[in-house]
Amino acid sequence: MFYLKASGLYGIGNILFNNYSVFDDGDKYIKGSDIPTLYRNQYEYFIALFHGAVNNATTDLKYKVVNVACPVSMFDGHDLALLGDIHMKQDLQYYDDVE
Repeated sequence: MFYLKASGLYGIGNILFNNYSVFDDGDKYIKGSDIPTLYRNQYEYFIALFHGAVNNATTDLKYKVVNVACPVSMFDGHDLALLGDIHMKQDLQYYDDVE
């Protein structure tokens, strides 16, 4: 088991985890588009980790979260984002082809 307290990039096997720590300010977060090419060439999968409130998420009581400091776009450039805080499966991605 690992506990990643600091924001940063952590590689295991062919996976690079981009940890967004709730203990850090947002300016320490590395955007998916800013992951260095060195890492892009070394790893196959890129997973964002965040245990905080994401803008437009919905709680089990149907409350819609407003957190402009953490938009869904924060996870662009990752293959997957594993999110905590609400602990409820949701799809926060926007789809262009949905009417």
